[in-house]
Amino acid sequence: MLLDVLERLNSFKIVLASGSPRRIEYLSKLGLKFEIVESKFEENLDKSKFSSAYDYCLENAKLKAIHTNRQLFEKNNKYPNITIGADSIVVYNNKIFEKPKSLKEAKEMLAFLSGKSHFVCTAVHIEFNNESNQKKGQESFYTLTQVEFDNLSSDLIEYYVENYKPLDKAGSYGIQEIPAGSFIKRIDGDFYNVTGMPIHDISIHLRKVYDQNFK
Repeated sequence: MLLDVLERLNSFKIVLASGSPRRIEYLSKLGLKFEIVESKFEENLDKSKFSSAYDYCLENAKLKAIHTNRQLFEKNNKYPNITIGADSIVVYNNKIFEKPKSLKEAKEMLAFLSGKSHFVCTAVHIEFNNESNQKKGQESFYTLTQVEFDNLSSDLIEYYVENYKPLDKAGSYGIQEIPAGSFIKRIDGDFYNVTGMPIHDISIHLRKVYDQNFK
């Protein structure tokens, strides 16, 4: 979807508005070259104002990209060619689970999700600016993956939370870690989406942005 135009795409200034280790790792392994400028957006939106959890996730991704773009323009008086913002949440019956604020909250999240299927939503927002042909705009999408947990005992939850640093992970778990994989019964959809970067879909949308605005 993207590999044959990577060399051309990598000639542009691309910014990832995220400090997520997994997003950085997987986009790099895809072959994309980019600068990391972590967004300063505070992620304090009122969830009650959104009709769905997925709209909320999309808005977070959008504002991360926009805030980073503004920050870079103020510094350089110039926008990057492409800025990528992303946000990931865990959703159960439209109830949103983000990163836990404490180990206690992490344990409560895992206990709630035990034995249930939930969705991981990763939203991606792309801001693009091609000064050579005056084309600029944005592209947004979100990807859903269904994840089913096995039944988790309180002892297992206690051990996992105390030993595997869940505070930086939406839903209090990281599927890329073998310990979390031990209690994930099955997934339906893109594995990489659960880690925070839907590689297939972002390849499709970056290709679309390139073909329509930079080719």
